[in-house]
Amino acid sequence: MLSRFCQAGCVELFEKMEGRNTVNKKRDFKAIPLAYRCFKAYLRFLFEHVMYKDVRYLHMENVPENGIPTLIASNHQNGLCDALAILMSFKERKVRFIVRADVFSLSPAANKFLRSIGLLPAFRMNHEGENALKNNASTFEDSEKDLADGNSVVIFPEGGHQTGHWLGNFSFGYTKMAFDSAEMLNFESDVMILPSCNHYSDYFGIRQKCLVEYGAPISLKPYYELYKEKPRTAQRQVNKLVCEQIKNMMFRVRDLEYYDELEFIRNSSYGEEYARGKGFDPDYLPDKMTSDKELVARLEEKTGRDKIKYFILSKSTGWDIENENLEEGKCYSIVNPDEVPEGRPVAYEKVKAYRNGLEFAGIDEAELDSPGTAAEIFGKILGLILLLPLAIVALWPSIVSWFFPMRFEKKMEDRMFQGTLLMALNALFVFPILGMITLAVVWPLWGFIPAICWVLLFPALCVFEWNYVKWLGSLRKDFAFRKALRSGKIEDIKKARSEMNEELDKLLKYAE
Repeated sequence: MLSRFCQAGCVELFEKMEGRNTVNKKRDFKAIPLAYRCFKAYLRFLFEHVMYKDVRYLHMENVPENGIPTLIASNHQNGLCDALAILMSFKERKVRFIVRADVFSLSPAANKFLRSIGLLPAFRMNHEGENALKNNASTFEDSEKDLADGNSVVIFPEGGHQTGHWLGNFSFGYTKMAFDSAEMLNFESDVMILPSCNHYSDYFGIRQKCLVEYGAPISLKPYYELYKEKPRTAQRQVNKLVCEQIKNMMFRVRDLEYYDELEFIRNSSYGEEYARGKGFDPDYLPDKMTSDKELVARLEEKTGRDKIKYFILSKSTGWDIENENLEEGKCYSIVNPDEVPEGRPVAYEKVKAYRNGLEFAGIDEAELDSPGTAAEIFGKILGLILLLPLAIVALWPSIVSWFFPMRFEKKMEDRMFQGTLLMALNALFVFPILGMITLAVVWPLWGFIPAICWVLLFPALCVFEWNYVKWLGSLRKDFAFRKALRSGKIEDIKKARSEMNEELDKLLKYAE
């Protein structure tokens, strides 16, 4: 009964949130519905202060003014969080997103809700079937009309999110959408494509860092005449400009065979020292990304592995797939064997040895560089004991907010949906539904003030519980370090790090 009531309420609320002006073709950008503003403010708080601890929006001056048809084309690294990151970068703008269609089929209420906040379904051959692809015509038509009305539409041309720091192949569907919008305007008004890039300090867990960067907007006006004569050529030229901008903005790894080694290097103390040596702050995500791009590019060049050309296959959108034996989501290389040195680079052998040593000992570099003293370990234990009552209180809602989801995440085929699961679960269920349950139970027992305070403290309690568990993990690693120290493993690990650093220095000095 409660479920039906909530569902009906959600449908009614989000029908009002749609707020589209059916009389005037041009939308009044200032007249964004209050319900939409409130819901977005709620999402912004969860995204910028709970899910992530530091969110940056770079080069917002590149975003065209409201009223200029703007198609935002972004890389796709992290499921729902990519869309939310772009959405939160705008304060006075309601944008539409084209996203995977399967989430719209969860329930009629979900369908109404997603459409009301600006999402439209994209049907994919490998998921919804070939017959469902015809439904994309309606989605594209609505998006093209939105663009022609002077609004903003966000699309992920890769068709699906990636599973690492690389850029997949772009479908030309987004360029066709932009040119079709221009055609609706009789090619008299400009339509812009705005390249966008998302980046994260870590894809998994909460309290990470996130940034959105916007490139220079690309005007389609110079391509109108070419499009009338040779539409595919015009789309290809525009797509090349968009892809190049996104590639230059984002951090990407080209040597996918040694992806794990390169990830370890850039996130290690070596990567941090490299950043500082170049005048960057490794704790500031935009600086760290710039340093990582340079470090990885130099390593790829000096190992001779920058000549490998990779492409990422996604059959989900049904793009020009000629070889049906290729597996979706796999990385394939096109390379002349004579251009790439044989054998595994020595530096990466040392990286593997050092990483395996840390994993076997159960410690991180943090313990290796500054092991906890006996006094510090005792202080941690005492602090954890003193904070235990608060940690027990924080289990509600933390046990539902992220304990259960993190357990469930381990069984997911695609780990990249972890952020999507955590954000959606907390925004749509944990905080509103558990909040109402808490009020209903605690209010009669202890009064209104304790009940409302507990609900209002939900976000802070979740963050505290996350950190409390991290402190427990840190204490475990302190004991692991002392155990490894007694067995003599620490000296072996330090020797492995020294050898790794020496080999990396050889490569980078040779690069200069």
